[in-house]
Amino acid sequence: MTNSSDDLVVRLAPTVIGLRSRSGAGNVPAPIREGEGRGVGVDGVVRSVAATEIEAERRYLAMARAALRRMRAYVLATETPELVSGTDEVWFNTMYRLARAQRGEDLVDLPDVPLFFGRLDYAPGTIDDRGPGHGADVDRVYVGRRHVRDDEGTPLVVDWRAPVSMPFYRASREDPQGVRLRRRYGFSDAAQLTAYEDEPLTDGVAGGPSALLTAEIERPRTGPMRDIVATIQPEQDELVRAPLHPSICVQGAPGTGKTAVGLHRLAYLLYTEPSRLTGGVTVVGPNRSFLAYIRHVLPALGEVSVLQKTIDELIDRPVTGSDPADTARLKGDPRMAEVLRRALWSHVVEPEEDFVYVHGGSRYRIARGRVAQTVADLRGGMRYGPGRNGLAQRLANLVPGPDGATRRHPGRSGASCGGPLQAGPPDPRRGMAEALP
Repeated sequence: MTNSSDDLVVRLAPTVIGLRSRSGAGNVPAPIREGEGRGVGVDGVVRSVAATEIEAERRYLAMARAALRRMRAYVLATETPELVSGTDEVWFNTMYRLARAQRGEDLVDLPDVPLFFGRLDYAPGTIDDRGPGHGADVDRVYVGRRHVRDDEGTPLVVDWRAPVSMPFYRASREDPQGVRLRRRYGFSDAAQLTAYEDEPLTDGVAGGPSALLTAEIERPRTGPMRDIVATIQPEQDELVRAPLHPSICVQGAPGTGKTAVGLHRLAYLLYTEPSRLTGGVTVVGPNRSFLAYIRHVLPALGEVSVLQKTIDELIDRPVTGSDPADTARLKGDPRMAEVLRRALWSHVVEPEEDFVYVHGGSRYRIARGRVAQTVADLRGGMRYGPGRNGLAQRLANLVPGPDGATRRHPGRSGASCGGPLQAGPPDPRRGMAEALP
């Protein structure tokens, strides 16, 4: 869609305000409908309230980009601490330097990618810990692809994966989640802010669908895959933000967004589970063409350290043969599921000796008979994956806590301990449950 003249478009409930220029159409142009009113023309001199608002947002975007550049410059200029004693100083010093270089790479600003795409307005004091008396009439959170702060540490842009950003995707008039107003932005292909759309969530007035959101979703897709971080729908967000365990299989027809959801889920887990994914992450694709198609998504979300490999590259050995047609059909038969289930459970055997767990200077022993009984209880009524976590949970519960009593332990589920276990001495059951495979 092209624009032949400068104009200002104002649309209410929800409010869409677009500022267009002769330089060409943006990737999410402000919509024009037949009969809609037009505001004051923008000619470089006359400025309406809407134009002033867009210019203010552009200045904020420029300020955030400048802050990101300073963040990166500070990381690259900061001296890496060098250890000069001990047996592992070479390894530690190398890791420090690599971590600093990686952090610098993470902070590279991509000029063709908007730094933020939305804004949440909360009641004063909801987000800002200075309370409602700090002078602002609203607490504003700019939601973007990465976290950006100013020199004093004040957030200018909040990462879309942070909990405070979740209402951008899930808040509604029925459940505003504390949000007064949600604002979406439209950008040109050069990442210039050209439009915004306001959606009040607390006025009780039902509004129509988001024009900017609809335009972006319906925009023709050409070239490599792009991120969908600005248009994630509530049901997609539930998949993206699901816990690391259990694993999720996303199914659907071609073109329904399975790959996009999977990549955004990976970016989310890298943000929320860094200690669990320290060994590195590899995206496995069917071929190099597919990996080339998705290669820009994760870097645009600030994740530049993820490897991408085809199945052949992952296995790292050539194919030496193929199955005959009858064998291939047999392997694809639904009855193979039962064969694989029996093969998997066949590796779960009764222990030959007691289970001993060492925590600090203490040793905890669980009789093999109790271990065998626990395994037998789980074998009959639980699938293998949940059963493995359940075994860790139950064995951990057999270890006395700091007060001598056995209590429910969080194990791998992430639930919290209650009572004195939270403030008391270290609980050996946590370490044991996490140590079990």
